[in-house]
Amino acid sequence: MSALVDLDACRAIRRALIIGLSSFGEIERLDNAYSIHTGIAGERIPDDLRPLHPTGAPDTAAQFAEALAAVDLIESRICQADCLPPAGG
Repeated sequence: MSALVDLDACRAIRRALIIGLSSFGEIERLDNAYSIHTGIAGERIPDDLRPLHPTGAPDTAAQFAEALAAVDLIESRICQADCLPPAGG
């Protein structure tokens, strides 16, 4: 195979992206809980306990989705070349 990324690497990249997306979702959940608690309870939580947004960008989830779609395309091309069924999305 002459691909720059082989099938195992492609699948490892997908797993890492899924871990990253899950972690990002958890940060969003904690940030929302922080905001809701402050708004409803009226109690301020110390700033050093507030989760830091890893990117500060509003399109982080979309970037993960785009990367996962690219990995799926790469995997399907590798599998086509090797006559294998793709395991991805």
